[in-house]
Amino acid sequence: MIKARRVRFDAGGVQSAREKKTAPDLGGRNERVAAGVCGVSTERPHDVTQCIRCSLPRGATPIGASAMSSGSAESAPPPRVLVVIGVSGCGKSTVAALLAGRYGWPFEEGDSLHPQSNVDKMHAGHPLTDEDRKPWLEKVALWIEHQLDAGRNGVITCSALKRSYRSTLNRRGRGVLFVYLAGDVDTIAARLALRHGHFMPPALLQSQFDSLEEPQPDEPAIRVDIGPPPEQLVQSVIDKLRLQG
Repeated sequence: MIKARRVRFDAGGVQSAREKKTAPDLGGRNERVAAGVCGVSTERPHDVTQCIRCSLPRGATPIGASAMSSGSAESAPPPRVLVVIGVSGCGKSTVAALLAGRYGWPFEEGDSLHPQSNVDKMHAGHPLTDEDRKPWLEKVALWIEHQLDAGRNGVITCSALKRSYRSTLNRRGRGVLFVYLAGDVDTIAARLALRHGHFMPPALLQSQFDSLEEPQPDEPAIRVDIGPPPEQLVQSVIDKLRLQG
C-alpha cells in the first residue's frame, strides 16, 4: 500500500516528477486540480492558482526572459520571436533594439537582409514589388525559424506591410508575434525628413502607406500607436504581451 505524500510544485506550478500521480489535497480546492491552460494533464495534477501559465487568458502564453535557461524544460514556455513591423520611419529599429537589449535576446535588423538589388532600387526612388520582396521575406522567415528551432526568443524588424507577407513570416502558424507600430503619414514623414544615411528615401513613404494592410484581429499581433518616447513604447509592448523577467 503506497502512502500519500505531500505534493510539491515547482516554479511553474507543475507537480514534481518524484511525487505520486494521485490527486493532492489542496485544502478544499480539489476542484481546481485539472488540466489547466498550460496543458498539464489530470495525470499530473497541479494547483492552477500557483501556475503562471494558468493565470493567463486561455490561449495566451507568457514570454520569460530567462525561460530558456530555467533548467526546467517542462515549465518553460515555448520560444517566441517578436517581429516589429510598420512603415519606414515608424521607429521599428529603435523599439526592437531596446526590447532585445532589455531581455538579452538576439536581434536582427530586417533591412540588412535585403538583397543588394532591392537596396539599389529603393535608393533610386523606386518602390519594391511583391516579386522583389520574396527573397527578402524568405531570409527573414529563415532567421525567425532558426531562433525558434534553437529554443531562443528573438526580435527582428520587418515592414511586413501586407497580410501575405506576414503569413510568410508566420508560415508555421506558431512562435511569431507581430508588434505593429502605427502612425499617420504626417508624423512619420516628419521623422523621415530628419533621418539620414538610410537607403529608403522619404519620397517612397506614400507608396508604403498605399500597400499597408494593418494586422487584423485573427492575426497574432498587437498595435502600439507611436508618439510617446521609445522607452514608453517598449513598456507598452511589455505590458500588452505580459513579458516576464
